[in-house]
Amino acid sequence: KAYHYFYDGDSQALIDGAISGMIEALNDPHSTYFTMTDYENFVEHLEETYSGIGCEVTSVNGYTMIVSPFPDSPADVAGILANDLVIEVDGENVVGQSLQDVTNKIKGPVDSTVTLGIQRNDNTDLIYIEVTRQAIDQETVKTELIPTDDGVIGYLQVTTFGENTANEFKEGIESLEEQGM
Repeated sequence: KAYHYFYDGDSQALIDGAISGMIEALNDPHSTYFTMTDYENFVEHLEETYSGIGCEVTSVNGYTMIVSPFPDSPADVAGILANDLVIEVDGENVVGQSLQDVTNKIKGPVDSTVTLGIQRNDNTDLIYIEVTRQAIDQETVKTELIPTDDGVIGYLQVTTFGENTANEFKEGIESLEEQGM
């Protein structure tokens, strides 16, 4: 940089871009480079409560896809469905933006609204859904008893990982055992 490159921008941005490019070249959907801001947002996601619409999202070929809305969350109540693609957030096209950038745009203060432009079932016409952000308590473990001919089977699902998942897992198993699993 000192002898062969004319760049007056932020050196950290140059380093972050180089590292991101190397990670992207791995073609591994599970490998991600976190800048300090990305890391802080990730840690915030692990906390038990945040202000947003309440859904799990993932990135698929440059699109932000809804994995599932949390039950009874603002996203669920508004009619957002699993496999919906988020194309716009408040009128801004977000295709190709990082998952973290899109989720940061969707999050916001409690009782504020966000309008999502959703593509559903390969239909090119967008569905616009306005959602009122709320405080979202992340339930990371779900339990259910499934009746069988021989009694009941305990079903425990880890929906996402957070700072309280281990405790919720332990409590879920204990609850299922108390119910006759």
